[in-house]
Amino acid sequence: MEEKSLSEGSKLEIIDHQRNGRRHTYYSTITNILNASTFEVQAPIEKGVVMPLEIDKEYECIFITVYGLFRCKAVLESRYREKGLHFMRMKMTTQIIKYQRREFYRLDIMFDFRYFNQQTNQWKEATTLDISGNGMRCITNENLAKGTRVLCELKLDIEKKSYVVTSTAEVIDTTPASIADKRFETRWVFIDIPTNKQDIIIKYIYDEQRRRRKESR
Repeated sequence: MEEKSLSEGSKLEIIDHQRNGRRHTYYSTITNILNASTFEVQAPIEKGVVMPLEIDKEYECIFITVYGLFRCKAVLESRYREKGLHFMRMKMTTQIIKYQRREFYRLDIMFDFRYFNQQTNQWKEATTLDISGNGMRCITNENLAKGTRVLCELKLDIEKKSYVVTSTAEVIDTTPASIADKRFETRWVFIDIPTNKQDIIIKYIYDEQRRRRKESR
């Protein structure tokens, strides 16, 4: 197991590839790393119910870390209960490798950020409406023409740690959001965003999804 990539507290998706061709994704957290191939996780919970995953079955695991996504296959060796909590022990059956999703989930969320407009040589404030690993939709106070490039600076909080993500972004669409307030809804795509920065955004989205699921229980 790559010490740099995985650690206690790392989030992961446990994907069950079912016999009927369907797949179901469970969400969990690493609680203990026993050796290079064996680790323990919290038993996944859905709608307040502990999911009894099948022992001796092989699952696909995708680990979400600030260093990026990693994937392997692992067999569920055992389940146990400790101090009222449910845990599972899993053993890797394939080597863990870096993984890149082909598609990015878009999260609806509002937070303030700033961007530098090279045409005006000024920093401006804006508010996101949604964000993904390859772009975002936001509200700006200026009408940015399609093709305009800016430098975005996003401050993201993940597990009580703060990260600053900077990336060039290009405007792909602008429409009036409020004529009275002279505000505009602007869609941006990230240009040549470094992989490590993109991974932080993906981790932020995953953590926010997990927080919302907990609050909805």
